[in-house]
Amino acid sequence: MNLHTFLDSLLAQLCIQTFESSINLSNTLQAQRSFGRTMKCLQITFFLFTLSVFCRSVQSTNPTCECGWRNRARIIGGKETCKNEFPWMVAIGDIKNNFSQFCGGSIITPWHILTAAHCTEGKDSDDIGVIIGGHDITNLGEDTSELITIEQIVEHEDYDEIKFINDIAILVTSEQIFLNKNVGPVCLPNKRINLVDQYVKVTGWGLTTHPGKPSSVLRQVNLKVIPIDQCKKDWSDISETDPPTQLCTFRKNKDSCFQDSGGPLVWLDPDTNRFIQVALVSYGGKCGGSRPAVNTAVFPFLEWINAHVEETKPEAHVCMVEPISSQHQTQTGQDLSDIYSLFDTDS
Repeated sequence: MNLHTFLDSLLAQLCIQTFESSINLSNTLQAQRSFGRTMKCLQITFFLFTLSVFCRSVQSTNPTCECGWRNRARIIGGKETCKNEFPWMVAIGDIKNNFSQFCGGSIITPWHILTAAHCTEGKDSDDIGVIIGGHDITNLGEDTSELITIEQIVEHEDYDEIKFINDIAILVTSEQIFLNKNVGPVCLPNKRINLVDQYVKVTGWGLTTHPGKPSSVLRQVNLKVIPIDQCKKDWSDISETDPPTQLCTFRKNKDSCFQDSGGPLVWLDPDTNRFIQVALVSYGGKCGGSRPAVNTAVFPFLEWINAHVEETKPEAHVCMVEPISSQHQTQTGQDLSDIYSLFDTDS
């Protein structure tokens, strides 16, 4: 029996007892005592009802499977990530060229990697491999790293290579990814989240300076989400933006860069303490320049993602989570802290 089922049963018993107490009154004193017990019972019933509703809300917002966890450790300089800090992160590279990394991606099921369509455009699945569980991708001898080949590339059928609209793709691995503490899927949102003026985290092995060389170790940066209209304005001379399907980010002298493309932008949900992938790197200007970056939002493509996951590997499922209001969670917690005092039945 789960918690909210137990609460429902307890609520039913309390209601019956309350009703029986209210109809068995023989004298004034007994009536007064019964009234006091009835009111106490009603108070308990109210708080148990609140708890039952809260449990249902938490159950509905928990991830549908384990996802989005972070392996905590010290971060050197606030830039380089720690080994396996973000278990969903993968490097995508050309296996015919000594694994020349060209994009990033994220694990969404034990068989599927989410990335950008411009990363896979014109490429053959036989030429692509992904490194999972990796940190220093120049050292494939790491205990947790593994190179896996790709069986199939699924690009969005309406991908526009000129405007970078619908810039999303799925890689189907040739073998199942073994999930463990160091390798696991990221959570996907099952509703749109308004993150304007909040920060999201980008991870990748891309260039650290422009011009420059790519990083051999996984690095991270926090970028601010800004209104999509700003991207639309700043990129009007070169490309069009599609506000419903894109996310705009900017931070002075901080940015994703070449070879970070396709990598995840994740947001830490304070209610579930899980990282949710809200977007993936699509395009930008000069790395760390004055123009904001345009990223492909994930939620508008959730139906497309689920459809192709089921089509390619019916046994696989993405992990979804719905963020809840932290204000509601806090308020409910404050209410429930008083419930124990109501079980004092002396009156």
